[in-house]
Parts: sequence; C-alpha cells; structure tokens
Amino acid sequence: MKRWFGQLGYAVCLGALFVFWVIGTTQAGALKLEGHLTQGGMAWGHVTPGSALRFLNRDVRVGPDGLFVIGFGRDFGDKAKIEITTPDGARRIEVIAISKRKYNIQRIDGLPKKMVSPGAKALKRIRRENQL
Repeated sequence: MKRWFGQLGYAVCLGALFVFWVIGTTQAGALKLEGHLTQGGMAWGHVTPGSALRFLNRDVRVGPDGLFVIGFGRDFGDKAKIEITTPDGARRIEVIAISKRKYNIQRIDGLPKKMVSPGAKALKRIRRENQL
C-alpha cells in the first residue's frame, strides 16, 4: 500500500508540474527570447500565436506559430522595447537589456576623395568593367 501511494503521489506531482508548465507557456502574450542580446546581435523569439509585435516603431513579421526574428544595430542602446498585442487586444511592453559590444574598428586615412565617392564618369567606367 505504501509503495502504491508513493507512485501515485509521484504521478500526481508530475501531472501538477505539467499543468503549471502548460499554463506558464501559454500565458497571454508570453514572450520567449533567445539569441545574442548584444549590439550587432540577432534574437529569435516566440509569442502567443496571432499576436502582433512592434520593435523600433516598426511592425515585426510574426509567423502563424508565433515565431519572429529581430536584430540590434552595432550602435544600439542598452535597452530595447518590444510591444506585444495579443489576439484578444491586450497590449504590453517588454523591456530587454542589450549588452555593449567592443568592435575592433580599423580606418584607412588619406584616400583620395574620388576613391571614396567616385564621380559620374568613374561610376560609368566601374559599371562597364564589372560587366566585362
């Protein structure tokens, strides 16, 4: 009897954990984000299917399964705001921390201006040579 109750208790606990996991993962507008949350990085995430997303004042394409991708420019600030609108119309804003990234920037000084910004004549020659 004691062994049977132990196995039953174990099964009930596992069942309860599963229910809490399902509730937690299907919470309205729940945002899951993975990837490189750093300047110059890219992240992919998941929201409740049917949700709308805005990032950097632009609509983000969200797949029918709730998957999306966002990126951060190399000079991105230390925080990013993601606005989520769930299928039932509820809206909320998630703020995520973006880490700074150190870049090894190399510069070439002293180039003639025509090499950096070629004129119309040089562009015509460059296009002709590219076709060859």
